[in-house]
Amino acid sequence: MRRAALAVMLILTVAAAVEAGPTRQCVEQSEALVGQRAMLVDKDALVPRKLRSVPPDYPIRQGSSKMLSSIWFGEALVAQDGKVRDVWTIRPLRFEPAWPEFEEAIRASIRQTVYEPVVVDGKATPVCVTISVFVH
Repeated sequence: MRRAALAVMLILTVAAAVEAGPTRQCVEQSEALVGQRAMLVDKDALVPRKLRSVPPDYPIRQGSSKMLSSIWFGEALVAQDGKVRDVWTIRPLRFEPAWPEFEEAIRASIRQTVYEPVVVDGKATPVCVTISVFVH
Protein backbone atom coordinates (compact mmCIF):
# COMPACT_ATOMS: atom_id res chain seq x y z
CA MET A 1 0.00 0.00 0.00
CA ARG A 2 2.80 2.35 0.89
CA ARG A 3 4.60 1.72 -2.41
CA ALA A 4 1.44 2.53 -4.37
CA ALA A 5 1.05 5.83 -2.49
CA LEU A 6 4.69 6.72 -3.16
CA ALA A 7 4.28 5.85 -6.86
CA VAL A 8 1.22 8.10 -7.13
CA MET A 9 3.08 10.93 -5.38
CA LEU A 10 6.03 10.49 -7.74
CA ILE A 11 3.76 10.58 -10.79
CA LEU A 12 2.04 13.73 -9.52
CA THR A 13 5.40 15.34 -8.76
CA VAL A 14 6.70 14.58 -12.26
CA ALA A 15 3.47 15.89 -13.80
CA ALA A 16 3.75 19.11 -11.78
CA ALA A 17 7.39 19.54 -12.80
CA VAL A 18 6.46 19.10 -16.45
CA GLU A 19 3.72 21.72 -16.11
CA ALA A 20 5.93 24.21 -14.27
CA GLY A 21 9.18 23.71 -16.16
CA PRO A 22 9.54 23.96 -19.92
CA THR A 23 6.05 25.38 -20.50
CA ARG A 24 6.99 28.41 -18.46
CA GLN A 25 10.32 28.66 -20.30
CA CYS A 26 8.59 28.97 -23.64
CA VAL A 27 6.18 31.67 -22.52
CA GLU A 28 8.76 33.50 -20.40
CA GLN A 29 11.43 33.49 -23.12
CA SER A 30 9.05 34.26 -25.99
CA GLU A 31 9.14 38.02 -25.58
CA ALA A 32 12.94 38.09 -25.80
CA LEU A 33 12.93 35.73 -28.77
CA VAL A 34 10.06 37.13 -30.87
CA GLY A 35 9.21 40.50 -29.31
CA GLN A 36 5.82 39.45 -27.93
CA ARG A 37 4.60 37.19 -25.12
CA ALA A 38 3.36 33.88 -26.56
CA MET A 39 0.04 32.23 -25.83
CA LEU A 40 -0.08 28.64 -24.65
CA VAL A 41 -1.92 26.40 -27.08
CA ASP A 42 -4.42 24.26 -25.23
CA LYS A 43 -7.96 23.06 -25.72
CA ASP A 44 -9.25 26.66 -25.54
CA ALA A 45 -6.68 28.26 -27.87
CA LEU A 46 -6.27 28.01 -31.61
CA VAL A 47 -4.00 25.17 -32.66
CA PRO A 48 -1.75 26.20 -35.54
CA ARG A 49 -2.03 24.15 -38.73
CA LYS A 50 1.23 22.52 -39.76
CA LEU A 51 2.29 23.56 -43.27
CA ARG A 52 5.65 21.80 -43.52
CA SER A 53 7.56 19.32 -41.42
CA VAL A 54 10.83 17.49 -41.80
CA PRO A 55 11.26 13.99 -40.36
CA PRO A 56 14.14 13.58 -37.89
CA ASP A 57 17.45 12.43 -39.34
CA TYR A 58 18.28 10.00 -36.56
CA PRO A 59 21.97 9.27 -36.01
CA ILE A 60 23.38 5.78 -36.25
CA ARG A 61 25.38 4.48 -33.32
CA GLN A 62 28.09 1.87 -33.45
CA GLY A 63 27.44 -0.82 -30.88
CA SER A 64 24.22 -1.37 -29.03
CA SER A 65 21.84 0.97 -27.26
CA LYS A 66 18.83 0.14 -25.18
CA MET A 67 15.88 2.53 -25.50
CA LEU A 68 14.21 2.88 -22.10
CA SER A 69 11.45 5.26 -23.25
CA SER A 70 10.03 5.73 -26.72
CA ILE A 71 8.08 8.99 -26.52
CA TRP A 72 9.74 12.41 -26.49
CA PHE A 73 7.72 15.39 -25.25
CA GLY A 74 8.70 18.96 -25.89
CA GLU A 75 7.45 22.42 -26.55
CA ALA A 76 8.07 24.74 -29.47
CA LEU A 77 7.77 28.49 -29.77
CA VAL A 78 5.98 29.29 -33.02
CA ALA A 79 6.59 32.92 -34.00
CA GLN A 80 4.17 35.31 -35.64
CA ASP A 81 5.36 34.18 -39.10
CA GLY A 82 4.69 30.50 -38.29
CA LYS A 83 8.35 29.49 -38.00
CA VAL A 84 9.64 27.63 -34.96
CA ARG A 85 12.07 29.85 -33.06
CA ASP A 86 13.09 27.50 -30.25
CA VAL A 87 12.40 24.07 -28.81
CA TRP A 88 12.45 22.92 -25.17
CA THR A 89 12.46 19.34 -23.97
CA ILE A 90 9.78 18.46 -21.44
CA ARG A 91 10.50 14.73 -21.21
CA PRO A 92 13.53 13.33 -23.06
CA LEU A 93 13.98 9.89 -24.52
CA ARG A 94 16.07 7.67 -22.32
CA PHE A 95 18.81 5.47 -23.70
CA GLU A 96 21.34 3.21 -22.05
CA PRO A 97 24.03 4.41 -22.55
CA ALA A 98 22.94 8.04 -22.92
CA TRP A 99 22.55 9.30 -26.51
CA PRO A 100 21.99 13.11 -26.58
CA GLU A 101 22.55 13.26 -30.35
CA PHE A 102 19.32 11.31 -30.89
CA GLU A 103 17.28 13.92 -29.04
CA GLU A 104 19.06 16.72 -30.88
CA ALA A 105 17.92 15.15 -34.17
CA ILE A 106 14.31 15.44 -32.95
CA ARG A 107 14.79 19.05 -31.88
CA ALA A 108 16.47 19.91 -35.20
CA SER A 109 13.54 18.50 -37.17
CA ILE A 110 11.04 20.46 -35.07
CA ARG A 111 13.00 23.68 -35.68
CA GLN A 112 12.38 23.18 -39.42
CA THR A 113 8.59 22.89 -39.02
CA VAL A 114 6.48 25.73 -40.40
CA TYR A 115 2.95 26.45 -39.19
CA GLU A 116 0.20 28.68 -40.45
CA PRO A 117 0.41 31.83 -38.31
CA VAL A 118 -2.08 32.00 -35.44
CA VAL A 119 -4.24 35.11 -35.71
CA VAL A 120 -5.93 36.53 -32.60
CA ASP A 121 -8.06 39.66 -32.92
CA GLY A 122 -6.72 40.21 -36.44
CA LYS A 123 -3.07 40.08 -35.37
CA ALA A 124 -0.49 37.30 -35.85
CA THR A 125 0.40 35.95 -32.40
CA PRO A 126 3.26 33.72 -31.21
CA VAL A 127 2.22 30.48 -29.53
CA CYS A 128 3.81 27.71 -27.48
CA VAL A 129 2.79 24.26 -28.70
CA THR A 130 3.37 20.92 -27.01
CA ILE A 131 4.82 18.24 -29.29
CA SER A 132 5.22 14.51 -28.83
CA VAL A 133 7.40 12.28 -30.98
CA PHE A 134 6.96 8.50 -30.86
CA VAL A 135 10.13 6.61 -31.77
CA HIS A 136 9.68 2.99 -32.81
